[in-house]
Amino acid sequence: MELAPGQTRTVRLRLHADLTSYTGRAGHRLVEAGDVELRVGASSVDIRATLRLMLTGAERTVGVDRVLHPDVTVLPTG
Repeated sequence: MELAPGQTRTVRLRLHADLTSYTGRAGHRLVEAGDVELRVGASSVDIRATLRLMLTGAERTVGVDRVLHPDVTVLPTG
């Protein structure tokens, strides 16, 4: 969806924990509990908002089937 300059919409993002996975020392992709920081910005040096959250649960290994894309919903105006 494209927006005109100055137009705003509310967007809902559902982020899968797989997006926080990293490659551990054994070479496997891991998701583990801990602090995570989500940043929104115009660029990596122009951060406009930061959300800190805590992942909970057991450490797990993820494979090539891991979820790599957020679920994005543009909410209706109203």
